[in-house]
Parts: sequence; C-alpha cells; structure tokens
Amino acid sequence: MKSIFIAGGGSGGHITPGLALAEQCLACHVHPILLHAPRSIDREMLASEAFDAHAIPASPPSLRPIQTLRCLRGYLQSRQELRRLAKSHSVGGVITIGGFTAAAVGLIAREAGWPLAVLNLDAIPGRANRILCRWGTKNFTVHAHDQFPGELTAHPIRSAARVQGDKSENRAALGLAADRPTLLITGASNGASTLNALVLQLAQKQPEAFDGWQVLHLAGSAHHPTVQDTWNKTPLANCPVIVIPFLRQMSQAFGASDLVVSRAGANSVAEIEAAGLPALYLPYPWHKDQHQRFNAEAAAVAKAAIVAHDHIDERANLEQIGPILSDLLTNQRRLIEMTNAARARQCHNGTSELTRKILDAFGIVPTHGGSA
Repeated sequence: MKSIFIAGGGSGGHITPGLALAEQCLACHVHPILLHAPRSIDREMLASEAFDAHAIPASPPSLRPIQTLRCLRGYLQSRQELRRLAKSHSVGGVITIGGFTAAAVGLIAREAGWPLAVLNLDAIPGRANRILCRWGTKNFTVHAHDQFPGELTAHPIRSAARVQGDKSENRAALGLAADRPTLLITGASNGASTLNALVLQLAQKQPEAFDGWQVLHLAGSAHHPTVQDTWNKTPLANCPVIVIPFLRQMSQAFGASDLVVSRAGANSVAEIEAAGLPALYLPYPWHKDQHQRFNAEAAAVAKAAIVAHDHIDERANLEQIGPILSDLLTNQRRLIEMTNAARARQCHNGTSELTRKILDAFGIVPTHGGSA
C-alpha cells in the first residue's frame, strides 16, 4: 500500500483539513501519515485519531541568529525523521497544508523527489505556500490569488465537523437544553484571550442581552480555568453556560448552535459556513497581512457574517464590538436574516474530489473510492 505524508502546522487550522484528506485517503486504501508540529495541542488533537501521526521538529523561520540556527537544526532533524519513515513506507507523495511544518516537509519532498501537492486554504497565501507552490507537482487553492497559481478547489471538511442530526440531538450530546438558542464561542484550537474577554465582559456589563440564550464556550486549554472561574462569578439568571477547554467533535457544537463568535482562520470559516451558521468574526489581530479578515470577507459581503476589528485592548473591544454582539443576541429579525444568508451560501465539501485529484497527480489509483 502506498503511503502519503500529510503535513501542516503549527496551528489547528493546518491540521484539521489534513484529517479530512487522511480520512478519504484511508477510504481509498492509501495509507495517510500525518506530520505535525511538536506542540501539545497538536498531539491532543491527533491522540484519538486512527492515523499514524509524527511530530516533526521544524521551527518557524526568523531573522534572529539564535532562531535561525534553531530553524536550521529543526530542518535537518526533520529531514532525518522523514528519511527514517521513508525506509519503512512506500512514499507515494506529500501533501502540504501550510505553516512552518509544511514548509520543512515540502522542501524535503523536493530534495527527495517525492510528488508534492500544495494546498492553500487562506485568502492571502502564507509564506510557506508562496514558496512551495513553485515546486508543487500540483497546486490547489480555495481562493484565487496571484501569488499562488493553482487549481481552485472547495475546502476539505473533516467528518468531526460535519453536522449530523438536528439541534436538539446535538444540544443533548453536549448537556445543553434542547429548547434554547445557543451562542457558540470559539477561538479555534488554542482559544483566544481577547475573544473570551469580550464575551465575559459583555455578560458582566449587560447580562440582560443573554436572556433566553445558552452559551457553549470553547475557551482553549490554557484559558479554561480563568474563563470557567469568571463565568462562575458572572451570575446570569436566564442563561446557562457550559465551558469546555477543547472539543474534537465540532459537529456537535455547530449542530447545537444558532450564532458563532469566532476567529476567522480559513478552516474555522469553512466549517462554520458548511454548517450554515451566522457568525461574528474577530480576525486574529497580530498577523501582518491580516489574512483572516479576507477569509471572512465573502460571508460578510453576503450578510451571513459580521467582521469586527479586534483592538486587542479589552476596553476598546467592549466599547466597539460589544454593541454588535448585543444586537445579534437581542435583535431576532437581524439574526434570522443572517441565518438565512448563511444557509444560502453553505459551502461544498471538497474532500472527496480534492483527494481524487491529488492521488491522480501522484499517479496512484485508489482501490476503493469512498466518499467523504
């Protein structure tokens, strides 16, 4: 059986699309091997998956001498690790999905002569993808962009994020009330401190906005104790709150929800759009190119989402974004309009078609064409 290396990291948004492709590879009797960054959250995300997963000791590039040496050392160690894996597997090709782990693995694939498929998910291609697309056997992109020539594809959605069942079933699975509208707060795999603070402060300053709702707050492992403690000290007479550090089965969260407050990573936006949910996006504010803002732009234009500027300063966020969220929680007509717009633009799951095209580019004929 041929093996495919699938590399992405370090962020959860570079891992979860890899899981979708890995699921489809397995259905096609191709052996997927997931290569990820050496972060605890990566290991946590992949611990319960039925795939081979290996941490690659790559490091982000930097202009600082110490970091440059660390990056070079990580690259050499990564090359050694991949050569070791290649001795016990018939490598049919490599798929990269962005991030510094993908950059290292893609360069090693070029050196080894392995077929390379480069997948770009962001509206503004990252540095790794802009470099690797020069050597891709085949490049694929969810967004057309001059800096990344590639075939357009729909975003791959993992099975754990594809909604099944109705709202009451998904709410029951999470311990939520079946008959209450649900606000989902998620900062992706690591959580988001400014996003957490915004909702908590609004609940303290304007608790009446949450009346009749229930909250599912995915706080992130590092933020979970503080967020849980703050909610415990924030009495909401008519709004139950459930706080979870990390949830693998995001299909339940999306299936239970009526409104999402989220970062705007490409994978987060795609999964929210696939679920047909209205959203308030706070793009990650520390990126120089602000690519998360562009990821959510089409949904905002379609009036299925609102994109707000994260000021980083908690007081400014409460003053500028608090009224937007309060209006969404209390203005039923506006929320219905956004919901209808979101359902009208539910995106196609590109997993099956994309996997087939990648295997074809690698010259691999699947023995079974399962659908995702």
